[in-house]
Formats: sequence, C-alpha cells, structure tokens
Amino acid sequence: MRLKKGGKRFEIATYPNTVQAWRSGVEKDISEVLQIENVFTNVGKGAVAKQDELKKVFGTTDVTEIVKEILKKGDLQVGEKEREAELESTKKEIANGIAERCVDPATQRPHTVTMIEKALTEAHFSVQPNKSVKSQVGHFFWITGLGFSSDLCCDRC
Repeated sequence: MRLKKGGKRFEIATYPNTVQAWRSGVEKDISEVLQIENVFTNVGKGAVAKQDELKKVFGTTDVTEIVKEILKKGDLQVGEKEREAELESTKKEIANGIAERCVDPATQRPHTVTMIEKALTEAHFSVQPNKSVKSQVGHFFWITGLGFSSDLCCDRC
C-alpha cells in the first residue's frame, strides 16, 4: 500500500488480497493484513519512515493510526499476475452475464460461456477493472446494438 501525503510517499507491507477484506470490513484484525507493523518510505528497500516525518505529515507517531489511514486512503500496489487474474475473473463474470441473457437463434439454446469469452477477445472488448460487471454487460449490449429485438437474444434479455 502506498500513500502520498505532504509531498512524501509512505508505504506499508501487506499480505495479498487482505486489503480489500479490511476495507470491506470482513477482516477486522490489522495484524492479519500487515506483513510487518511499520511505516516505510520504500518497502522494497526496507527504508523505514523517520519519526519526525510521520509527526509532521500525520500529526502523530502512532504507527497503528498511521497504518489505518494508509489502509483507508492509500493506493493498492497490485502485481502483474494479480492484475491479470483479476481481469480474467472479471471477463468470465461478464461472459456469464451475457450468456444468461442470450440464446443461439438457430437452436434456441444458450450460448456457451467459452464461446462468448472467445467472441469478447476477438472483438477486442476491453474489461474495465474499476467498473461493475453489470455495467460492462450493459455496455456490451449497447456497443453491439443487441437487445430485446435482436436475433442473438431471446426474451431473457
């Protein structure tokens, strides 16, 4: 986690996938979120933030209070593999949302999720990680012009 405040950068070392759980209230114990209870200027180099900097920027040297602020307001640093996995998961959810609403007009059977995922890839459909799956499914129907009267979709649209 990283927070820029007062012209300085402060970081904390967290376990993967625990920050969202803490922010949503699922995880209440900060020690389960933090790898080490310390505030850094650079986690990768192990550069610990100086007490006078913490006092000046945060108004306190209480590490727990500073960590809570960084967890609440900071930017989550996500690795490439985690980002790809999240995008792939969101793409599957979008494909499921489309599959629930569409049928093959020739057979009146639902299109498979795999077929829809392939079509999304071929159409260069861009998955937006910061938008809801529901809005992206709606966006898909909007950009393709599909809807209630389409040959692709049935009355479930």
